[in-house]
Formats: sequence, structure tokens, C-alpha cells
Amino acid sequence: MCRGCKRIIHAWARPREGELSPPTPSEVIKRFKGRCPYCGRQLQRPRLEDVTIRYPHNDFPAEKGRVVVKVL
Repeated sequence: MCRGCKRIIHAWARPREGELSPPTPSEVIKRFKGRCPYCGRQLQRPRLEDVTIRYPHNDFPAEKGRVVVKVL
């Protein structure tokens, strides 16, 4: 999520072909060339308290194989 405009830039809900884990903040920043695609603000690495990991619908992750990672 951009700290300027508060819009979600990247949400990872399930792995794609060949992915084993969500992209790192550095990979997301690189993908968008260091700028928010909506407001143009420079993207920064999130602080630890900005990262939320939750399991959808209170399911145990091994049952569904999904983990939602939200970076503010």
C-alpha cells in the first residue's frame, strides 16, 4: 500500500507457477520502478509493524494452501 495515496499496489494471495513465497518488498519496488503507479510517490520498504499476514476465512493454511500477505 502506498503511504501517500493509501492505494494497494500489490496483494499476494496465492502462488503462481514457479513461486514458492510472496515477493519481497524490494522485488515489488523494483517491479514498479520505485514509484507508486497511482500517485508517483517514491516507494519505501515497509516497517515490520506495517506487514500483516493472515489466513483467509480462519482456515489453517495447510488445508487451503493460501496465505494472504498485506503490506501497508
